Amino acid sequence: MSAETVYAQLREAVAACPTVHENGTLATVRYEDLDEPGFPEDTIRIRMTVIDDGSTAPVNVIDRIVTRVGACMADLSGLGPEPYPRLSEGPALPQVERLRAAQGL
Repeated sequence: MSAETVYAQLREAVAACPTVHENGTLATVRYEDLDEPGFPEDTIRIRMTVIDDGSTAPVNVIDRIVTRVGACMADLSGLGPEPYPRLSEGPALPQVERLRAAQGL
């Protein structure tokens, strides 16, 4: 299976991901296209948030940046409760550049 196919399937799955309310916990998944300099067109940011019933503060926030660079995929994630900022693009850009260089892109 090609990286292009895997990326398309991931994007489709994330877009269809429902909000789940179960066992006193609410879990949501949101995503957005990441249109920042240095990133390939096939890049999304995903945020998964878990909140306990009766609370407004997240128990966990998982941020991911997923990108397809040629024939490869890179998936970087960060985990923590708010108010930590979301995973920044900074750590992901060197990985993108390494993947480009390794493939001669």
